[in-house]
Amino acid sequence: MTRMRPHAALARFSCLFILWAFLASLDSGIALAHFRLGTTLRIVHIERLEGGVRLYIRMPTPLAYTEALTDAGQGGAAPTNIPFVLSGEEDGAPVHRIDAAALGREPLRFGRLVADGYRFVLDGEALEPTVEAVAVYPREDQPPFAELAQAKAAFSGPPYPPGTAPAFVGDTVTDLQLYLPSVAPNGEIRLSANVPPDYAPQGFIANIMLDHLASGTRITRASGLLRDPVVINASALTAALTFTRQGVRHILEGWDHVLFVLCLVLSATTAGALIWRVSGFTLGHMVTLIAGFFGFAPANAWFVPTIEVAIALSIIYAAAIALLRRAGGPVLPVTVGIGLLHGFGFAFVLTSMLQLEAPRLWVSLLSFNLGIELGQLAIVLAIWPALWLLGRYSARARRWAVVTISAGAIGIALYWTVERLVVLATVLAA
Repeated sequence: MTRMRPHAALARFSCLFILWAFLASLDSGIALAHFRLGTTLRIVHIERLEGGVRLYIRMPTPLAYTEALTDAGQGGAAPTNIPFVLSGEEDGAPVHRIDAAALGREPLRFGRLVADGYRFVLDGEALEPTVEAVAVYPREDQPPFAELAQAKAAFSGPPYPPGTAPAFVGDTVTDLQLYLPSVAPNGEIRLSANVPPDYAPQGFIANIMLDHLASGTRITRASGLLRDPVVINASALTAALTFTRQGVRHILEGWDHVLFVLCLVLSATTAGALIWRVSGFTLGHMVTLIAGFFGFAPANAWFVPTIEVAIALSIIYAAAIALLRRAGGPVLPVTVGIGLLHGFGFAFVLTSMLQLEAPRLWVSLLSFNLGIELGQLAIVLAIWPALWLLGRYSARARRWAVVTISAGAIGIALYWTVERLVVLATVLAA
């Protein structure tokens, strides 16, 4: 039996790693990792009253139908007979529109269906909310909902705009007004959603909970379906932990950031060179993360896809430096410049979770940045010691690993570059 040489085995492992990373990145829609066109927003206003609280919730209507759609689907077939929905076919594909007539007849029954998708817990006990009002709006006709007064005004009319054609369910938002009894003026509420385990949304969901206390409005943010309870009226420590976790999650789930940091590590031949590279990248992205969040960036439609293209090109550059064993010019200025690009990418995501009027703004902002640094450090600590040990065992094996991974990173980044250039061209042509 022929024994495989260490560097050959390592090369095969590296190729498998790159292939796995590439397929994972395609599945996660990395082409627009920061500017997610499928982003949807759920807003919850909490109005503190004597003896209870009133909640005003706006959500994409499909989130209100997760239970109904699951119950209606049979053996993978398209769901039919969904409450308050007109189902049919267009061009051979199933379509679902809001049944405006049914909604007008029984709005509170529809509200109950939506309310059953949520769970509210106070001191370990589940609270049964009273449905007070409901409204459904086509996205292009939805009234503002950012402030408490605006949320109240959204329920002043009929449950569906009169004279408006029934819109597709996916093109509407649902507003729900609930009352929770027996909640103290400063009582802590845990909110979660009853989402089926197999429900997979299309796009990223950002959740903003605005708790209107006598001392001011406190904002709690979360991402995803809210399967896990979110504490409303949380402390500054909770906000710090939440945004630190979000920062770690974002860099580790952002394959372009992971590949760039990986290539930084591969191009460093000494610990000192690694420190200079990572420090420059950190300095750069800290500056533009904060500047981009506060709006110090072009507001033009072309800016976001341009940054995405530049980030993909930065991976090609860093991988080429590692592949060719070049210094890449003055290390610190170059990595600072590339860090500036990636910082804008981080800022794009942060602005979907954090608002400028948040009372714990700087705690959340700095915690998100800390999370990014921790995630970056985790990547470095996972790769650098392994490369160092490999080099001690065999310099040739280490070189094989660097070449294989760098070449794979260039291939992936080239694919992203082309994909993102197509998006940029589409935006410029619009």
